[in-house]
Amino acid sequence: MKGNCQQRGKICRHLHFLMVHITLITVREEFALCL
Repeated sequence: MKGNCQQRGKICRHLHFLMVHITLITVREEFALCL
């Protein structure tokens, strides 16, 4: 049970990192379009 919780935490952190990365890319592309 404890290991499963750790695994889930790792996945959540990975998903969070992915979301932030995608957001940054989107913002950068929109900024480039404005320029």
